[in-house]
Amino acid sequence: MKKKYFLLLIFIFFYSIPHAQYLELTVKDRETEQPIPYVSIFNEKKQEGTTSNAEGKVKLFISLDTLLVTHVAYENTKVVVHNHSAESAIYLKPKPILLEEVVIYNID
Repeated sequence: MKKKYFLLLIFIFFYSIPHAQYLELTVKDRETEQPIPYVSIFNEKKQEGTTSNAEGKVKLFISLDTLLVTHVAYENTKVVVHNHSAESAIYLKPKPILLEEVVIYNID
């Protein structure tokens, strides 16, 4: 009887492994293809988030999820990823930031 339960536990353990894997991604600028540091990445399915490192890299534990990728200088992007994803990079499109003119006066 114990052998049956043991085999069942082993089966369940090995069955769950292929459904969720680590995926390493690099977040890059679409125009220059340079890595973008400190990009916010939010997993909508699990309601969890993380940030890429200084080299724009992030390691995620995913199965089939939608990621919201955001950065202040880039347009927000939603990406659907899965554990068999061939893409190892996410490309973000730069967002122009228009500021109004700044005038500095010297008051003596």
